[in-house]
Amino acid sequence: MLVSLHDRRFIVRPGPLLVEKTDRAVLLARVDRLAVNVFGDFAKAHRWLRKP
Repeated sequence: MLVSLHDRRFIVRPGPLLVEKTDRAVLLARVDRLAVNVFGDFAKAHRWLRKP
């Protein structure tokens, strides 16, 4: 799953995520899963997700 440098600092901090960050994490997980299903390959899906 792609996580921006900005969001990585929230991962290492202890404690619960804010609602906005939780929603974003769930959305990113769904997009990641769908991309892998569409491309049929983890590497291809993540390469596509990283393209600007």
